[in-house]
Amino acid sequence: MYSALDTNRIAVIHEKNQLDYYAGIEWAERLSVLIRESLVQSLQDSHFFAGVSRLTDGINPDQILKIDLRKFYILKTKDETNKNNKESLAACVEFYVTLVDARTRHIIGDKTFEAQIPIKEESKEEISEGLNEANKRVLIDIINWLKEIM
Repeated sequence: MYSALDTNRIAVIHEKNQLDYYAGIEWAERLSVLIRESLVQSLQDSHFFAGVSRLTDGINPDQILKIDLRKFYILKTKDETNKNNKESLAACVEFYVTLVDARTRHIIGDKTFEAQIPIKEESKEEISEGLNEANKRVLIDIINWLKEIM
């Protein structure tokens, strides 16, 4: 995980790759914890897999799913096509996922998953809804990919 994103603050990237954080908007927990829990819950809710647990649960898994969080932020860019030179906003989520055979440690498969959701206005509600929707789309894509390769 990109360490600058592993915080309870919501990141915003400006067009020149400048990382900043929104004031007064925070996640309930560190982002890594929220992502891990949303993934585990999504995999469990899919009812496709015989069992889904966390590494900390003390269970010997058949496979291990490794997630590298590469993007989880609001991208703010200048819209050059707009007469007012207004900024455009998008919720960006990207994970690099590797499925590993726990016994042999061989990689079963790996893939990058990403989603970008336009945001209408820079409000707390729009920001959190946009990031939630982008995360949901990525999680659905991961589950469908896992169903294909397993």
